[in-house]
Amino acid sequence: MVRIAVACLIWLLTPAFAPAAEQFVVIHVEPAVPDLVPGAVYRSEPGAPEFVFVPAGVKAVLLGESGASYVIEGRAAVEARGEALETFRLRRGQEDNAGLLQLVLGVAGLEDITAASRKLPSSGRPAGSDEDAAARLPLIIELLARMGRGEPFCLIADALVVRRLDARFLDRVRIEFGGRVIEENWLPNRIAVRFAGLGIAEGARAELKVATKVEERAITVLRLPAGTLGGEAFANAAALAKRGCTVQAMMVAEQLAGQ
Repeated sequence: MVRIAVACLIWLLTPAFAPAAEQFVVIHVEPAVPDLVPGAVYRSEPGAPEFVFVPAGVKAVLLGESGASYVIEGRAAVEARGEALETFRLRRGQEDNAGLLQLVLGVAGLEDITAASRKLPSSGRPAGSDEDAAARLPLIIELLARMGRGEPFCLIADALVVRRLDARFLDRVRIEFGGRVIEENWLPNRIAVRFAGLGIAEGARAELKVATKVEERAITVLRLPAGTLGGEAFANAAALAKRGCTVQAMMVAEQLAGQ
């Protein structure tokens, strides 16, 4: 009986239902600070919490494994745990909150990007392939201005997929790179065009000029090594954020939240 009592006591004291470890990745920091960098992953093991420190005047966006997004404005020190972060969670479906991209970028009219990022059409390639990922994380024409300020665009395959949100207007899109000029028509109701065979080596950066009828921007593209985005959505968001491709990291966050 004593042995049974001891065994029961041990069973009762064993944290069989202890909360599982949680992970959160920083996908955006504005303005940039040395001690809080995009791509950093915070893990909270039971009994050993990690804290996210956001300096005064800084805004940080975190993504949880569940797809929840959190926006923390400093000065703040928050435990990297869902319950502790609940106050900072971006809630979907609120009339005054169109989504993560609009909230963070602060640009009017991004509701369509938020919706489109959750249901971008497949390229027709096998799910999880680089070609499929390129189609789901395209360069969005409406965000060229932001790309032109120095934020890189992650080139996932040897092709650039350019997308627009409003297909009602006819236009042409032109890419200039390495002395080459490639043009494609925006046909009625066509929302995306693909420029293949750019020849940018894996791991290399290059400057492209992207022009439409209304604007022209020089953007920096970073060619990712093959298979970089072959993992789960959470890991993909971390990989994009670590390389500075903020908009695409947030698109992955929107897709993860919409699953």
